[in-house]
Amino acid sequence: MPDVTSRNTAQIRAVDAEHCIASWRNVLLVVWRNETALLAVKSLHGHLASFTEDPPGGCALLTIIEPGAPMPSPEARTALAQFMTAAKDRLKSSAVAFEGAGFRAAAVRGVVTGLTMLARQPYPHKVFATVEDAATWLGSSMRLTAQTHLDASALIEAVRELRERVVAHK
Repeated sequence: MPDVTSRNTAQIRAVDAEHCIASWRNVLLVVWRNETALLAVKSLHGHLASFTEDPPGGCALLTIIEPGAPMPSPEARTALAQFMTAAKDRLKSSAVAFEGAGFRAAAVRGVVTGLTMLARQPYPHKVFATVEDAATWLGSSMRLTAQTHLDASALIEAVRELRERVVAHK
């Protein structure tokens, strides 16, 4: 198992078969692996609050939706929109990577875009098909919004390593 104190290793804050919340440098990571549980969405507020006490210059949010994850319930969508709105003072940038192809993936990306319009957050937020594209965009966005360096390659590697560690929870 990798050294959890390593600068490039994400710190797991919560994990179960449905989701994983972790932090890496100035990025809060949320991986929706299966169902988007309402309780997990509500716990995001506390994780973001405790995480943003540390990173100077603000933080970014990277949300990853795995290809097999179903659409969130209407209640979970409402809670996600509320979270995004409430996070306005803490986040400098947010990206969603919905990993998948085809009609279903496009439909879920449409839901995420709809949540963005509902939340009307003042920070940049964008939806992508891959973690690589989302991380690259977050790097550029954080340079502009927070004057902070975010190494996209290191973030991509941290996400890969995080997923290897949490696979046992599925």
